[in-house]
Amino acid sequence: MTQHAPSTPGTEVSASVPGATLAPSTPSTGLFGYVGSWLGLCGRAAPTAPPVNPNAPADTPATGMWFSSTVYRVVPTAHLTPLPYDNGELWYGILVGKFVGVTQNQGLALGAVAGISRNSMKSYKSQTQALDVFNHALDLGIVEIRPF
Repeated sequence: MTQHAPSTPGTEVSASVPGATLAPSTPSTGLFGYVGSWLGLCGRAAPTAPPVNPNAPADTPATGMWFSSTVYRVVPTAHLTPLPYDNGELWYGILVGKFVGVTQNQGLALGAVAGISRNSMKSYKSQTQALDVFNHALDLGIVEIRPF
């Protein structure tokens, strides 16, 4: 038996599993590819809009600042900006995966590269090391988003 959820535009779902409970899903309204960050892990809300980057070249959109401790579903257009903390835990630089960036969340880093051939993710002892490698990879043009 196939059941259908109420037809609110953009929330259509269906299931073919008998006895399945349906709940409408809402479409993702990603924030420049925002996936997760340290702030989100601490229960703080993600920013509602990124700051505008006044130094963005005229021929590219002003994309705002790109931050460490955040992973993105798009390749950043500028170097990642460090956050003012480094608690001595490992940092993970994700150069090639489903999303890219620098994070302290090992599960997020592993999820970014799981099932991706020729992925690139490494742990570092400090935010500075991870950022140096990631930003250098950006300069070389080797940071890449790969589909599942």
